[in-house]
Amino acid sequence: MLYAVLLVPLVAAIAVSIVPPKKLKFLIMNLAYLLLYMLFIALLITNSSFPIVDNLLGIKNAFLLNSTSLTLIIVLTFVSHMLTLGFILNRPAMAEKLDLVLLMLFATYGIITSNNLIVLLLFMEIALATTMFILLGKRRESLEATIKMVIMLILGSIFMIIGLGGLYTVLRGQNIDIDGLSISYLSSTNLVKHNIKISNIVLSSYLMVLLGIGVETGIVPFYMWLPDVYSGPDAFSSALFILLVDTADLYALLRISSLYGFIFGSLVDVIELVTNVIIAFSMASFILGELSALTQTNLRRIFGYSGVADAGYTLLLSSCLALSKALPQYPSALLAITTFFIMFSNIALSNIISLIGIIEEKGISKIDEIRGLPWRLPILSTNLLIPLFSLAGVPPLVGFIAKFFVISAITKSLNKVIAVVVIVFFAVCAAYVLRIITNLCYRPSRFAREREFIIRILPFSIINLVLLICGILPNIILKFMIG
Repeated sequence: MLYAVLLVPLVAAIAVSIVPPKKLKFLIMNLAYLLLYMLFIALLITNSSFPIVDNLLGIKNAFLLNSTSLTLIIVLTFVSHMLTLGFILNRPAMAEKLDLVLLMLFATYGIITSNNLIVLLLFMEIALATTMFILLGKRRESLEATIKMVIMLILGSIFMIIGLGGLYTVLRGQNIDIDGLSISYLSSTNLVKHNIKISNIVLSSYLMVLLGIGVETGIVPFYMWLPDVYSGPDAFSSALFILLVDTADLYALLRISSLYGFIFGSLVDVIELVTNVIIAFSMASFILGELSALTQTNLRRIFGYSGVADAGYTLLLSSCLALSKALPQYPSALLAITTFFIMFSNIALSNIISLIGIIEEKGISKIDEIRGLPWRLPILSTNLLIPLFSLAGVPPLVGFIAKFFVISAITKSLNKVIAVVVIVFFAVCAAYVLRIITNLCYRPSRFAREREFIIRILPFSIINLVLLICGILPNIILKFMIG
């Protein structure tokens, strides 16, 4: 069943790339999404016990699907379907990229369900290649952003390969093959066994893997490519990257960076060292990200720095997961609320970027240019306000409860001073979002209402409805995540 979920978007992407008529491409895409929804229902009905594991080309337990990752996949699939429909309704030419959208969905599934780190790296490279072709456009900014992203992500992959090579060397010394490079194995064994020489190799190798995944997600100081990807390419292409690849990479960061609590077993000094390193880089990321967003004037670039901050919050939450000794392959309350935060933060960001993309067609790209927009385009502006309020953490939208969960987890697992710092920078986030809202709602002296087509905004409205329902009833999602 897991293989079926993985193969549907891949086969559909091949079919879409072969058929020439746009209407047929559109039909194949929708049939693929419909088939995926049916497979998800079958998974929920027939598999009462998680996790589900599958092999790949002789690699045992290459894939692992638990209730948390399944919920993440289901929600991302539905939202990506709505975004894609919205893109095609507003820009029919986007139908030419449907094969790439489906390939990106395939890569996202692979990253989220990968249990073996080699398989994870493979799907991250597929995601990189797909993202590169989706982001490329005629604009110079698009080309620059894509080149920067490719260079940095290749650098991240090199770091990961070096680190995985070191870990594999240690495993071979213990007569364990490539199957040992899995999250489930590394979280269930004491790899160093109190051997100082081995512990040094494992520590340096693990930090290299962590550095690689940090580059892939835009952790400080390897973050400058991420705001460019948000602001340089076509807005719809950037939104898909945020929703699918960035969310999947953050979920991978969460699982990998929480492994150190298991890998180093009872070596308290090493665990403390890695915790301090993670806290330092995570705090640098969300502090710099939020403060940089506060000083930007380009609308999309503001949210690019917000994405940097989210990477920092995710890294910080991973240390909470490591210290709690919650196995990353099994559902837990902490894993669920962290994934909840990642998922809905990126859903809000992707919807914001998509709607800004429509606004940019009116010649608006700067924060001071959106003044009076609700009087010109009231339906579009209302739909933009909802994810903005969610990102700011305003109840009853889902952003409020997600941030509450983050503060609660950090307070219980880490120093309360860190929780206070997080609260302060959540407030900074609210400040720059409210700055946008204030400019947006400024009443002009003269305005002319423009014609709007509700059907073109409807998919984005449905996503906003998800943000509202999951904010009022978060247990709907959390119940499935925890299993």
